[in-house]
Amino acid sequence: MGYRLSDSEVEDFQTRVKGTQYVGDGLDVYFTTTREFLAEVLPPCFGVPEEPVACLQYSGAVGAKLEFRSLVLYVAATFRGQNAFYDLTHLLTGDMTITIGRELWGECKKQADITATATEGRMQVSAVRNGTQIIGIDAEIGPDLGPRDSAGNRQVHVKAFLDSDGTDLEYDPIVFVLTSSTHYESYHEGTASIELTSTPGDPCGSVPVVSVDRAVYGRRRSSYTQEHFPVDGRQEYLPYVIGRSYDFMS
Repeated sequence: MGYRLSDSEVEDFQTRVKGTQYVGDGLDVYFTTTREFLAEVLPPCFGVPEEPVACLQYSGAVGAKLEFRSLVLYVAATFRGQNAFYDLTHLLTGDMTITIGRELWGECKKQADITATATEGRMQVSAVRNGTQIIGIDAEIGPDLGPRDSAGNRQVHVKAFLDSDGTDLEYDPIVFVLTSSTHYESYHEGTASIELTSTPGDPCGSVPVVSVDRAVYGRRRSSYTQEHFPVDGRQEYLPYVIGRSYDFMS
């Protein structure tokens, strides 16, 4: 690979980012927050759903031939009449895994030290930024319930970049809708406790936790289709873009 790629190398890159599958272990912990909080943090293009669901999603996986660990804080939203999950905090290991997600799909990825330990019937996950654990999960995992498929889950991301002095966006935001198709080789249900902590650069602790409802763990293979929709009113989005994607703690 050089500074100028050959046609075949460009094609290989495009194939890897467009058609990749993500294979690895995953833990999803669903909890209830409040509709008032969702109304505060969701950008103008999204609606507040009737059920204020949130999810912590851990993945230890390989995608586009890149190995990574991620821990994402999603909250429920509606877009164009459909339910979806929107990432408020998106933590990853690596460097290209972060760059690709931010620049291609508008994910609010930041680097963190993410560890996961699994013993029989239990899994613990921790994400640390700037010396502080901001997300912690302690899950009790039940027996394997067998392979199964899950399709139609949607993620929404706002792709928006600041101009050179941070006073505006370079262009109107674009909403990316990623729809997943997932095959579970193993599937476990369970319970969990979670810990969310705020720092000056990470407001995770501001998320209200009304109840922690369920946990799902398994070995899974996921692929995604994508759609994108430009939205108007870029100036309204500036506080959301800066608050979600930037800080000066590093």
